Amino acid sequence: MKATSDAVYDYDLRNNLVEWNDNLELFGYKPSEVEPGVNWWAEKIHPDDREQAIGAMDRAIKSESGIFESAYRFRCGNGRYRHVSDKAFVLKDEDGQPIRVVGAMHDVHIYREMFERNPQPMWAFHVESLRFLAVNEMAIRLYGYSRGEFLSMSLTDVRPPEDVPLLRSAIANPDREHEGRAIWRHFTKSGQLLHVEVRTQDMLIDGAPARMALITDVSRRIEVEKQIREAHKLEAIGQLAGAIAHDFNNLLTIIQGFSQTSLSSLAPDHPLRSGLEEIDAASSRAVSLTQQLLTFANQKTVQPRVFVWSDVIAASELLLRKLLPNRIQIEFLTYTGPASLMIGSGQIQQILLNLVGNARDAIPQEGSIRVTSAVVTIQPDHPDFRPGMTRGSYFQLTVADTGTGMSEAVLSHLFEPFFTTKQAGQGTGLGLSTVYGIVRQAGGAIRVDSEPGQGTEFRVYLPAIVPEPAVSS
Repeated sequence: MKATSDAVYDYDLRNNLVEWNDNLELFGYKPSEVEPGVNWWAEKIHPDDREQAIGAMDRAIKSESGIFESAYRFRCGNGRYRHVSDKAFVLKDEDGQPIRVVGAMHDVHIYREMFERNPQPMWAFHVESLRFLAVNEMAIRLYGYSRGEFLSMSLTDVRPPEDVPLLRSAIANPDREHEGRAIWRHFTKSGQLLHVEVRTQDMLIDGAPARMALITDVSRRIEVEKQIREAHKLEAIGQLAGAIAHDFNNLLTIIQGFSQTSLSSLAPDHPLRSGLEEIDAASSRAVSLTQQLLTFANQKTVQPRVFVWSDVIAASELLLRKLLPNRIQIEFLTYTGPASLMIGSGQIQQILLNLVGNARDAIPQEGSIRVTSAVVTIQPDHPDFRPGMTRGSYFQLTVADTGTGMSEAVLSHLFEPFFTTKQAGQGTGLGLSTVYGIVRQAGGAIRVDSEPGQGTEFRVYLPAIVPEPAVSS
């Protein structure tokens, strides 16, 4: 009893006497001054933990193994509770009757505080049932469940159903060397999907095999890595598209030059004239396509000038309404504050026409389109912040539709030149790639949210020129 820093006790079951060592003073009590019966110990256990601790002691006394283990909160002499880990062994006589319980109460309060105050989410779970045994405050904040809700759940409740077989396999066969490198998917209470890394450590809780888990939310990192890969992919495609467009322009210049020279030398009624006119018109359309490719590749020279946003929307609204059939309603919520942006002439209308036209084509029956605009401040922690953006004021143009929506497979190729889901002859596949090129050239960014059957929302961000507030003298 003197060879440990724990509060050691010897509980005489026949006489209901408990003897403590001097380390009981660590909890604010002198062994000589406490009541000798077991009731003194039971009354000091937190009311919420008392039934569990006393029940565990009773079961240990009646069991063949005679092993007692429990974690609870113990009230100290100053009235405050401290977390303890209590382990004991039941001694029996030659007839197998329990006569004494010898154990040690270990102060684990500092470790509990480290668990509760850890800046990363942590929890403990039962290895066999996967039931949550403990959660810290950061896990409660991140996942949105209360402590009581967590403790009534298991690990499978925060995992997508298709991930559960892999979860059970990983718990049964943990790979410590690679643990934490794999990315897992967790659901919050609100239904948000998180990507997390998990590191675990085996332990015993109340004698049962358990595992402590440290959670790292890497959702933002995964999203940024995805954005960088997408930007690199589109940059590579842009370089290829730009090179092809330049070569085609050179060829088209020759074709147009010969066709126009030939046309100028032919009489109006010459039989070859109509064919040459078709060649000249087709080459002009091809030149227009190469210009769109150059816009996507960020190689088309434009002369930017300052536009007042509300003026651009007012000039475009009538044209946009004419694009739509009567079955589709369109609503404009236009920002009218004192702000403007610097972009090439006609490029704003080109963005609007492509996005609204794309929304129209996504609505097979009746539906609606909403075009809204606002000035927002973008910082690196903003969910729509993209590589290449700088912090500051941006125009946010949002075009949302109630159409058929798009799958992840479609979204991954959305801005690539000539990619289209339309039937042959119904589109060139250059509309959205042109929008992407204009926005990128202006120093902005574009975000798309869409799900099959749930419609689509495009959010375009363009650097805004916002006047400084007047300072009164």
